[in-house]
Formats: sequence, structure tokens, C-alpha cells
Amino acid sequence: MTIREINLLHRDLFIKYGNQEIDLITTHASWVLLTPEYAYKIKKPVKFSFLDYSTLEKRKAACQKELHLNRRFTKGMYLDVVRIHQQNDRYFLESETGELLDYALKMTKMDPARQMDHLLIDDQVSFQDMNAIARQLVHFHKTTERKYNIVDIDMLKEQFNDLLVIKPLLEKYFDQEAVEILETSIRLSNQFLEDHIHRLLERQQKGYVLDGHGDLHSRNIFLMDEPVIFDCIEFNEDFRLMDILNEIAFFCMDLDFFKKHQLAAHFLQEYLKHYPCIENIEDWNIFHYFKLYRANVRLKVNGLNALQAEEAEELKPLLAATTDYLHLYKYYLKALG
Repeated sequence: MTIREINLLHRDLFIKYGNQEIDLITTHASWVLLTPEYAYKIKKPVKFSFLDYSTLEKRKAACQKELHLNRRFTKGMYLDVVRIHQQNDRYFLESETGELLDYALKMTKMDPARQMDHLLIDDQVSFQDMNAIARQLVHFHKTTERKYNIVDIDMLKEQFNDLLVIKPLLEKYFDQEAVEILETSIRLSNQFLEDHIHRLLERQQKGYVLDGHGDLHSRNIFLMDEPVIFDCIEFNEDFRLMDILNEIAFFCMDLDFFKKHQLAAHFLQEYLKHYPCIENIEDWNIFHYFKLYRANVRLKVNGLNALQAEEAEELKPLLAATTDYLHLYKYYLKALG
């Protein structure tokens, strides 16, 4: 679908629901329409180095895979893959008449007030919440599929070095130091991976590489009676198949971003108590490297969103987020280097 068609679908949903508010959320890869009962996630027809939604069939397959993978974490939230049709000048979700335009992933709408990133801002996240998340992740990580293929060091380098896609943004809106931080981090990452590839291979043989979530941060968690973890990566298997330390480093990095260092330390202590997957000093170094890598990912995502921004009002908060992640990235880089 195009942005024009999304806006028309947004209009028709507004009419269908009796002029109730219908929120539209935009990311670099999707649109999400929030009705009073459901959330509909629609893939953008985009192609990046790390994902390809460029055809209708690819978007349908991605919706189906996302439905299957996320049901590993939660019950009752991920419902179905539905069709989007156009008939005359009207646009319809879950209709079988008219011209097929696209597909949407249908989900139960959750209470946005319980989204963890909002609760972190309001200081409403507790050590007990960390315990619950740690227990849920330990159970998932102990039971999900293991991967024993040889660790591909070139792929790991490529994933980290893909940060170069936002170099034009840094050159346009930031100073030369920002570009130098990016380039220095790539040199350091390449050397770190060369120095630690033997231990990464050992960890794989020990069963520490698994089919995980891949995008484990607070915006993808609702704190209900039990945590609801959602929105795992479906578009690129390489981003989901990872060392456990890579997965939990993302969550700890996110807590650091919100300056919740005590929560991060408590979560890690609770997790390791139930699943001691850090065995030596080298593992600790690898864990800290993965925090740098995860800050890299969030820096890239916000940078890509900023590159796509069409209006100054949309661009401003994205540049602010990019700046904040760049500061955290610089801190991790200094600590590791």
C-alpha cells in the first residue's frame, strides 16, 4: 500500500467506528492502525539491506511468519493475517470483495498505558517486574530451538557495519565527531570479533545460540499481570538467531537508555541466577560488546526513521532520539575500547 491508501483506509476506519479516534503509528517498516478493539500492522512496500517487503507475496509471507513466531511468547494477542480490499473509493479491512491491496497482521489491542517504555519514563517499573521478565525469558530461552551451525564472523561484521546506512544523516545533521564515532566503532567491532571468534564458537557448541526474539526492548513489552513480550523479528532470521548474551544485552541496553541502571543490574542478576550463561571474563566482555551492538541497532533504526521523515515536526523527535542513542553508543564504545 501507499501512504495515500493508508490515509484513506484510516479515514474509512474512522467512519466505520462512528468517528471514534483511530491512531496511526508509523515506523521505518510498517504502519499500525489502532481501532478500539484491534491493532492492524501493515508492512510498508520497502526494501532495505536487512529486510524486503517489496512485493505483495513477500508482505503476506512476512505477516504469516510474524504471527507464528510471536505466538511463542504470548497467547491471545496475535490473532490472524487478514486482507485489505479496495471497492470503488472505499478501503476495507477483513473484506473479501473488491480489489486485493495488501495484508495486515491482526492483533488484540493492548492498553498503551501498560507499555513498558511509558512506565519507565514514569518510574512505574519495579524490581518485581524485572523478576517476572527474567523468569519468562529464562523459560523461553531454555526451551526454544538451538542452532549449532558455524558462527559466521563475516555475517556478524556485516550486521554491525550496516550502521553505515545512516552516515548521510550524521553528515547532514551532526558534526564530524559523530561520523568519526561511527567509523571508529566499525574498526573496533571488526577487531573484537576476530579476537573472540573462538569463544563465540565454543558458546555455540555449549548450546548458547538460539532462535530468540531479536528485538527485546521495553517498547515491545506490556507489563500486565504477566509480562506480554511481542513484536519479535520475522523479516531476517539472522537477526533472531543469536547468542543468549546478545538477546539479554539488548534489554539491558534499553534500560540503560532510560537511565534505569539499577533495574538493568537487577534483571541481569535474576536472569543469571536461573540461567548462568556467563561463565568467565571473556563472556562478560562479549556481553558488553553486544550492548554496543544493540545500541548500534537502535541508533540505526532511529536514523532510518529520520531519513524517511517528510516533515520537520516528524523529524525533530527522531533526531533527538538519534542523538541520545549516539551518546549511549559513544559511552559503550569508550568502555569497550
